[in-house]
Amino acid sequence: MSHSSGDSPLAIAGEVYTTLDQTGVVTTSGDVEQAPFGIVMFSDEATRAGIACYFPFIGGIEHEVVVLVRSAEIDAQLRGVFSVEAHGFLGRFQNAKTDLTFPELAITDLAEIVTRVEVEGDVTRVVCRFTPVTSIPSWVYLWWSGAEPLAVQSCSISQVSTDEVGTTLDFTAVILDDQTCFALDTLLPLHDTLTVRFGVAHPSKQVSRVDLLTVRPSLAAVHHGSVSNWRAQAAEATSTYAEQLGMTQSAIVHSSDGPVGSAGLLATGRVDWAWNGHTITAVFEDTVSVRDLTLADAESIVQCSLVVTWSDETTTLVDLRHDNIEKFMTTVRPLRRQWFTAQAERGGRVLEIGGRGSNAAFHRSVLATCDYVSMDIVAGPNVDFVGDAHDLLATFEPESFDAVLADQVFEHLHAPWKAAIEINRILKVGGSVYICAPSAFPLHAEPWDFFRFSDHSWHSLFNASTGFEIEQTELAQPMLITPRVAASPFIMVNTGRSYMMSSVVATKISEPTVTWEAAPVTDSQVWYPESGIAELRNRM
Repeated sequence: MSHSSGDSPLAIAGEVYTTLDQTGVVTTSGDVEQAPFGIVMFSDEATRAGIACYFPFIGGIEHEVVVLVRSAEIDAQLRGVFSVEAHGFLGRFQNAKTDLTFPELAITDLAEIVTRVEVEGDVTRVVCRFTPVTSIPSWVYLWWSGAEPLAVQSCSISQVSTDEVGTTLDFTAVILDDQTCFALDTLLPLHDTLTVRFGVAHPSKQVSRVDLLTVRPSLAAVHHGSVSNWRAQAAEATSTYAEQLGMTQSAIVHSSDGPVGSAGLLATGRVDWAWNGHTITAVFEDTVSVRDLTLADAESIVQCSLVVTWSDETTTLVDLRHDNIEKFMTTVRPLRRQWFTAQAERGGRVLEIGGRGSNAAFHRSVLATCDYVSMDIVAGPNVDFVGDAHDLLATFEPESFDAVLADQVFEHLHAPWKAAIEINRILKVGGSVYICAPSAFPLHAEPWDFFRFSDHSWHSLFNASTGFEIEQTELAQPMLITPRVAASPFIMVNTGRSYMMSSVVATKISEPTVTWEAAPVTDSQVWYPESGIAELRNRM
């Protein structure tokens, strides 16, 4: 089995010949030891055998998996199912998978994977394309379940286009003044610990030590990551940095020299930096829990910096304190910024639904070039009109606005599909709408907290039937979701990709062809209108 990526340094020398049979026995010849990211053969049951390859994927770039298979027995006809499966870490907690049924060569693609099959003599060429949603080293599995043994002659994994850099909102890599490339993955306080996971690399130097500086004194810290000749002691510059910043150095009591993946560095397109990741976990002197602290004290827990000591004895300070950390974070809701900037330039009459409070007042100031109007279900600061998003025509004239926005409001609506139709009715053709709502967020403002939205969900609300065309959707502000008791089957749930906010920008292209015949919702006990969706009598 050969595993290659074109001219990538990850290419495996030599050819590996692998056979999968119905008993789960895997036979192989050739050199598999040279695989830098690993090839594993295994079986999970008596009638299925598999091969797994570990490979660094770059988010936002289409990848191609090419597998050559044939019968392991001369003149035998294959009967069974061959599957190519990309691990769920590459997608949204679901595996991209294709099943190829022999001898019909029927293809079943699942979860955003596209497959084609080419037959060349007795060899079947299976070509699968899919786009990972994040940059991460991960697994591709080859499965066989059939009556006759299947021979996997070769397998290659490559980027369809290597000229572009992967796009992901999960990580941001920053080039510092000394050419150091730094990518912050996780900065996570949990009870009395702080975990910092990051990637750091330099074009001409290797890491020999990393130290953590914190505002809150710590008892000890543990480091994991690849280093070159680990320095037992911190560089003299480390204590100087600590004194200058008013911080304390965490004593590293253990350092494990081993590969740690860095999705942020990988997203830059530097595949050779894929394993330049590090994790440092510090235990604070005082047992704390964020939920028991004031906001100021809670912020002190994550006030930290890193000092990287290189193989040439030089050091680099990575300041992660609050005044500096924003440049290492992914842009907070970039679609929101783009829409507000564009709308301020366009001008016109703009309605904000849910316009009560300080955030909406800020929106009024940002849209000072527009005729800004604010509406809310109850009176309050910044509210110009009291009205119901489910019945906007009761408050405003048809086609009387050039734009409509609702920021963190749709999760509180009983029937957001009804609101989408109402927005269309008061919006001019060509008018723009911006909606932002939580995708993953704690319960709040109960009992009026009803929904959470993925980026896919907006297509069910803003579409041709409701008279809209979506311009762009977005998931932003990545999160980790962790159960308080991580028991099976939820142990791995925090490895899935989650986001705090989901947004959409859409344009009105026509009048809606559907309606929701229901009275305005005013009672918290009224959950859903009973009349259902009815087609307009003049629907085309």
